[in-house]
Amino acid sequence: MDVAEVRKSNAADNDDSMLVIKVDNDEESNKSKNRPKKTINIKIQQNDKLKEENARLKKIINKKNQTIKQSRKENLDLQQKIEQLLLKQNCNQQTIGHEYLLLNQENERIKKDKVAKTIDRVNSGLSNCIIRNQTLKERKILANIEIKRLLEKLNSINPSLVNEWNQYFENSSIE
Repeated sequence: MDVAEVRKSNAADNDDSMLVIKVDNDEESNKSKNRPKKTINIKIQQNDKLKEENARLKKIINKKNQTIKQSRKENLDLQQKIEQLLLKQNCNQQTIGHEYLLLNQENERIKKDKVAKTIDRVNSGLSNCIIRNQTLKERKILANIEIKRLLEKLNSINPSLVNEWNQYFENSSIE
């Protein structure tokens, strides 16, 4: 088996990339089971342009990976901010609900206070009316007593006038 080494004209001697190609030279030996094989070792060096292109592509990939990482970080930050805002909104809604409940309770208390004050005023007015009515009844009784006393005096002076006055009092139901 013959081994041939093929190098490119611009290949560097320190390049480790080696391509091994096995080639069968003999057709008759190819037909037999134990055919001899020839191996050609070709050392291939990457082209400087390919190296530059690979470096440029790696930079682009790294830059895009950094952009993706940054975007993911920004997305996580935004998601956390959204969650915080949702929690804050929920807290605000609970606070508003609690304040609404407190306002309703305060309104109910104020309404009850107004009703109670109105009832107190009405009761006070009724009490005053009852007192006035009682005072008027007392005055009426005192006036009737005074009228009867005057009628008795009048009876001693002119008894016929007293009879007329007695009939008037009976008809008008003055106590």
